[in-house]
Amino acid sequence: MYIIAVPMILTLALVLIPKDYLNSLPMFVQYLLGSPILAASMAAIVLNKILPSGK
Repeated sequence: MYIIAVPMILTLALVLIPKDYLNSLPMFVQYLLGSPILAASMAAIVLNKILPSGK
């Protein structure tokens, strides 16, 4: 459930962040956080690898 919920919350948070704040961050972070879909997919992949499976 966390693997679905955390990326959804991350996507909503990144959409609501003001662009002025995002532009003040380093370029590498801007690339990662500039696209909410990219950040959500990265979070889902990392959580899928980290969290134990329910089997």
